[in-house]
Amino acid sequence: MGRAASPPRTIRARPPCGRRSSPSTSEIATYGDAPEAARLHYECGRIWEEKLAQPRNAWQCYNRAFQLQPAFLPNIRAARRLASQVGNWNVAVQIIDSELGVVRDAELRAHLLHTRGRILEEKLGRAEEARAVYEAALQEAPGHVEVLRQLERLAIAAGDWPRVMELRGRLLERASDPQVAVQLLLSQARMKLSQAADAAGAAELYRQVLARDPQNAIAIHALRRLYNEAQDWAPLVELVLAEASASDEPAAASELYYRAARLLKEQLGDDERALQALQRALELSPGDHMVLAALAQMLEGLMR
Repeated sequence: MGRAASPPRTIRARPPCGRRSSPSTSEIATYGDAPEAARLHYECGRIWEEKLAQPRNAWQCYNRAFQLQPAFLPNIRAARRLASQVGNWNVAVQIIDSELGVVRDAELRAHLLHTRGRILEEKLGRAEEARAVYEAALQEAPGHVEVLRQLERLAIAAGDWPRVMELRGRLLERASDPQVAVQLLLSQARMKLSQAADAAGAAELYRQVLARDPQNAIAIHALRRLYNEAQDWAPLVELVLAEASASDEPAAASELYYRAARLLKEQLGDDERALQALQRALELSPGDHMVLAALAQMLEGLMR
C-alpha cells in the first residue's frame, strides 16, 4: 500500500490466495489481475483473518487487493485494522495515509488524522509529529472534541497556557453537558489566577459558572475571596444575599443575611438595605443575640 504494501514485520509473506486450500481460488483466477479481483482478494483476506485466524495469509490478500484497486476503502480499513492488531504501527500510519488519499469527508478525515496522531504519540513516541497531525485534523473539523482534548493535553505538558485557554474555550463552545461546561469554566478560572494573575478575568469566569449553576460552592467561595481582596463590596453584597436566599438552612441563611447587613452598613453606607437584611436574619433565627444586638444598635442610630 505504497510503502505500506510490504507485509508487517510480524507477518511473513505467503501467497495464500493462489493456493488450493485458499477460499475462492477459482473465482479469483477468473478475474486475473483485473481491478474487479480486488474485492475477491479482500473477501479472501477476511476469511483468513476472521474465520481461519491466519493473519499472515490475510495480510497478503489485503496487500494484493490494494495493488489491484488502491482506492477500495473496505480493503484499506481491513488492512489498517490488521496492522494495528499485530502492533505494526509504522505500517498502520502508512495505511492511514492511503486512506486519507481516498476519503473526502471532513469529519472522516479529522477522525483519521486523530487516529494517526494518537499512534504517532502513544505508540511511536513522536509527540511533535502528533501535534502537527492534530492541528491538521482541526483544519478539517474545527469542532472535533477529541482532537481538541489531545491538543489541550499536549499544551499542558508543554506549559503553553495561552494555548490551553484557547482550546478550553473552544471545548466550552461545544459542551452540551452543563456539568462539563461548568468544569471547563472552573478550570479556566483557576488558570487565569495561577498562570496569568488575572483576578478580573477569573471573577468573570466564576460568574459564568454561577449563571449555569447558581449554588456552585467552588465559584461562590472563590468570588467571595476575589471581591474581598479587591474591596469590591457591591458585588460581594449581592453574592452573599443570593447565597442567603438560596440556602435551605435557616441558621446558615440568617448568618449570611447578618454578614450582608454589616457590609451594607459599614462598606456601602446603605442603612435601609442593611436594616432589611437584619430583619430577615431575625425572622430566620429569632433568638440570635448577635442579630438582635446589631438590629437594636441600628434602630437606635436611625432614631437619633
